Amino acid sequence: MIRLIRKHWPIIIVMGIYLVTMIVLLILSVNKNQGRLIYPVDDTYIHMAIAKNAVLYNVWGVTRYEFTSSTSSPLYTFLIAITYKVFGVNEYAPLLLNLLFGILTIIFSYYFLKKYITSQLRIFISLFITVFVMPLPSLTFLGMEHILQSLLSLCFIYVFIKTFSKAEIWNRKQYLYLMILSPLVTTIRYEGIFLVFIVCILLLIQKRVFYAMAIGFTGLLPIVLYGFWSMAHGWYFFPNSVLLKGLLPKFSPGGLFDSAGGNSLKNIYESRIILLMVIASLFMLLLSNIRKEKLSEGIKYANLILIGIIFFHMQYALTGWFFRYEAYLLLIGFIVISISIDGLLPKNYFREIFSQKLPHYAALILIIIIFAYPYFNRGINSLWITPQATNNIYEQQYQMGTFLRDYYKGKTILVNDIGAVTYLADIRLIDLCGLGSMETAKLKRNNLFNMQQINNLSQNRDAATAIVYDEMLQTISGSPQRWKRMGQWEITNNVICASNKVSLYAISPISEEKLKQNLKQFAVKLPSDIKQSGDYTVTGN
Repeated sequence: MIRLIRKHWPIIIVMGIYLVTMIVLLILSVNKNQGRLIYPVDDTYIHMAIAKNAVLYNVWGVTRYEFTSSTSSPLYTFLIAITYKVFGVNEYAPLLLNLLFGILTIIFSYYFLKKYITSQLRIFISLFITVFVMPLPSLTFLGMEHILQSLLSLCFIYVFIKTFSKAEIWNRKQYLYLMILSPLVTTIRYEGIFLVFIVCILLLIQKRVFYAMAIGFTGLLPIVLYGFWSMAHGWYFFPNSVLLKGLLPKFSPGGLFDSAGGNSLKNIYESRIILLMVIASLFMLLLSNIRKEKLSEGIKYANLILIGIIFFHMQYALTGWFFRYEAYLLLIGFIVISISIDGLLPKNYFREIFSQKLPHYAALILIIIIFAYPYFNRGINSLWITPQATNNIYEQQYQMGTFLRDYYKGKTILVNDIGAVTYLADIRLIDLCGLGSMETAKLKRNNLFNMQQINNLSQNRDAATAIVYDEMLQTISGSPQRWKRMGQWEITNNVICASNKVSLYAISPISEEKLKQNLKQFAVKLPSDIKQSGDYTVTGN
């Protein structure tokens, strides 16, 4: 046992810190949320709602009444559905799945590093920084697909570069692994298409045409099948979340530069954590050409893949929103750059540090500390805001869902956050953001989304009430004239919700009194931190 600990102490320590951190985050969060497990973004509940309806009603949708193509991670939603089928619908499955994927990510990252780095200390430093800059604890608590996306992407790159680790190269077994991983990479998140595309291009450059086509085909096949399935139900080929949130090409003279890669360059420049990774990776490739220590072909390809997926991601996808969209880039980036640095260091560099080159290394260390600040800040900030983010969701979206569950079963409701409300409540949905409603998605894509269209939609669907952000309504010149705001709920110390206040509207004069009475009854159930205002709070009404 002692020998095993000595041999693998880096992963034992990092794994221990990770698990302890998760326990602390869980305790802090549950204490903030009246003993409930709450996820720090509303999108987690979209997966849970679709999985619930798939298992209970055989409907792939955020409500049990119709199909919706609302998830950009069909594989992850399917995994949650499997757990619901086996263990029943519950709120713990996403956290437990992510805890498992988090442990596997640490194990595989350690295995990857150990293949290329001999020093236990350097492995520990690389693994620790990677885990907490990613940041794995907060992403685990998030309960979404981003950890599994990161793990599958890292496995895909590892299998690919392993092909170049020996003189005989082209091992058919590696290609079989790539063909198995390829559809998993693309269906866990659609950004996986970038990674598969780049690997296929590199294979074509190596004149491995058959393997490039096979890997590309297996990667695209589930996307195509899901797309046709979606279209058969009257939806778009790609999920609405991809079409409405993604940075799609602009086919206009003014957008020509942006569409040709300018958008990526601007976004890379504006994101310091991404820009520094690109600079570091390019520097590793340049240094390999001018130093006596050379990077292996596999590691060179890993750096090229890193730069490539960063370019495509920053061109067509998002970053931020609780550290999640760029998480896989950071995991891949830190692993690849770590093994690159180690490959270029002289074998006796510790001796050089304490020799005549000490001033040079001291300056280098100072530069590293300065450049590392954004990553340090990211890691600390993620741990700091996670419990509060869960409290924001609990006091806003979770209360919205509970309110609709108690008073509006089977009714048509207009909302702009669809996760918790559809997971908790049995409602018919009009999603003003378009992720869960085809009507509004079409209006948005055709630039027809306005106050009159919302009014027509609410009347045609006989909507009972609307729970929305006023800021969203202001983008279309305010709420329809027939609507009357009956109340507002305001949260404090908001770190994740799009607005501090959510407004509750009666859609017609007939629904005003009912909404007022429902709000009065529900008022005593709301957490005391929520500031309530509106007609229903006036004494005597």
